[in-house]
Formats: sequence, C-alpha cells, structure tokens
Amino acid sequence: MPYRIVGFGPHWRLRDYGGHDRSLSLLIVATPIKRAYIWDLAPFVSAVRYCIRAGLHVHLLEWMPASQQNNGLDEYAEAISECVAKISCQAAGTTPFLVGHSLGGTLAAIFTAWAPASIRVSYSSGTALL
Repeated sequence: MPYRIVGFGPHWRLRDYGGHDRSLSLLIVATPIKRAYIWDLAPFVSAVRYCIRAGLHVHLLEWMPASQQNNGLDEYAEAISECVAKISCQAAGTTPFLVGHSLGGTLAAIFTAWAPASIRVSYSSGTALL
C-alpha cells in the first residue's frame, strides 16, 4: 500500500499510510528485528488496510536495518516519542493509539508506561482493531 515518509531520525522513519479522520490516528511500532512490510503483506493480508477500514489514520514506525546494533531503550523511546508528537501535531493535538507486535509491542508497552498521557487508550466503535 502506498505511504509517505513524514518523519525520520538516525535509526527510524515514520510512514503515513493515510486513512480516515486524523483525530483517530494509530501508530504501529514495528519490531526492530523484522522488516516493517509484515504489517502490509498483501491486500488480503494487511493489518494496515484493516485498520484503515476500521476508520483509523495509520502511521508505522519503521526501524532502519543498519541501525539496530547499538540502540538502547532511550533511543527507542525517543523515536516513539518523536513519532507520537508528530502525529499529535498533525491531528490538532489528539493523541494516537499505539500498537505493536513482538519486540515492537514490548517497546510500545514500555513507552506507554513511561508516558501514558502521550497516547490514546480507548476506541469506541463496533469494530475491534486487531
């Protein structure tokens, strides 16, 4: 699925897949040890497309392959923080939902514990997200 790069750092870049209302934004935190394309394998096997159909504006935090060697929790948390700030700015201050899988899920959980006010924690729709 097409996307735009809307932010980047020395070890990461932020993809914007678009979607619906920016007030319902989602940040997918990919795992640093796998390629980010697993979130959008094919039209019929795509978490990105599913989330867009559920009414979310989808972003994905992609870790750059060559930069995975010496990153500590500080670098990962800073990258997530910068992405959340960028998305919130685009959405007129509305915080995004945060999801991840494997190590990406662990990093998302750590960030949520570190900065709980930075993310959105509920979604009221008839559709389950994932």
